Amino acid sequence: MTSESALKNRHLWIDHLRSFVFALLVLDHCAHAYARDFGRFHFFKDFERGLLGDILYLHNNSIIMPLLFFIFGLFIFPSIRRHGVTGYLKKRLPKLIVPYIIGIPLIVPLLVFPRYQYLTNPLMSYTEFWQGVYFQEKLQGGGPFWVLYCLLLFTLVAITLSKVLPSLVPSLGKLFNKAVQRPVPGICIFLCLSILILGGSDLKWGAPWWIGFGHLETNGDTFWVIVDKVVNLFHLQGSRFLLHALYFTTGIAVSASGCLDKPEFWHHLSRRWPLWTTAMIVTGLFYCIYTLTFFYEGAYSDAVHRAIRFEGFKWHEAWPLVIEHGPGVLIRTSFHGIFCFFQAMTYISLFYRFVSRPNAVLCHLAACSYGIFLLHEVPVIWGQYFLAGSSLPILIKIFLLFAIGGGLTWAFVGGIRKVTLVRKIIG
Repeated sequence: MTSESALKNRHLWIDHLRSFVFALLVLDHCAHAYARDFGRFHFFKDFERGLLGDILYLHNNSIIMPLLFFIFGLFIFPSIRRHGVTGYLKKRLPKLIVPYIIGIPLIVPLLVFPRYQYLTNPLMSYTEFWQGVYFQEKLQGGGPFWVLYCLLLFTLVAITLSKVLPSLVPSLGKLFNKAVQRPVPGICIFLCLSILILGGSDLKWGAPWWIGFGHLETNGDTFWVIVDKVVNLFHLQGSRFLLHALYFTTGIAVSASGCLDKPEFWHHLSRRWPLWTTAMIVTGLFYCIYTLTFFYEGAYSDAVHRAIRFEGFKWHEAWPLVIEHGPGVLIRTSFHGIFCFFQAMTYISLFYRFVSRPNAVLCHLAACSYGIFLLHEVPVIWGQYFLAGSSLPILIKIFLLFAIGGGLTWAFVGGIRKVTLVRKIIG
């Protein structure tokens, strides 16, 4: 057995965990259209929505991306040590750039069109929308593709910083080892960082808003109009991307500490799965109850963000707004940061302890998971579109979408992976 395959077997539980997170993402998108309050942020929203969708959204949306970015961070520098920076980038960049280039013109329009036709112009054909509306008004790096941009950005920043500051990655490893030696202070510091990042980001950029490079002055010039559209494909969710960066950096720190290859570390952590699970449930209850109770009464106040955006805003004017509107927001973001941490600890410990053995179904799912991530929203959103007039209960709709939409995507990806070129891109 080669050392690389041995490494894969040693971390098989991480493959299964990553597959679970992608499956959770499919479930999240299946339920999102039926969330009473959060459904309005989805590509398609059903008129029949309920509390179950909101609860699923709060659970899934809190942990999916932080845990994925943590897993991404784990393997960057071990892979660079094996292949070198050039070899790593040659292998990694096509997996990120090619799906992005193909997905923006071909996949994202399929996600945007159902809502547009359903609510705006029922008579418009997809071809008319794709040619006359999408590229003129709706062009975006939405769906799964912002994740590719964010991962590429984080990766390039991490590699650049490691070259400019060679001691940075080893220092992160030493810092993590200190946290392992003194876990209570380490956990408290991480929670404080999460709370500060989420609270500050939410107040500065607002909870639902995306940030990018801003619009260019085009003066109607065709070239600059095109450049402006391309530049504005690259957006990140303002209230979340720094938290993702924190978990990504933590993944780098774990691998740099040597703990990635220390079974005793993971065994020690996983033994406490009842503690992590209890903490996750308790903090999750507080997070969900508070958020859904005060959804329109301050938990999602956008006053500070809107004031900052006004032309002529003075920073000294922000403090009274923070005093007035900040507490409601900061309570929510604090619960969010704590809940997210205990979710991560729970799922990591459960998968290491109970899902670490080879399993044919899970291994096939792991091999297909990246392709499922890229493509699953197409059948899911079109399924929501066709079920919009149905009187089926919400739970049945979610189940059908997850089983059929997720199952069809899995089968399709399993088929196209047989093509060598496709397999090089999507794994």
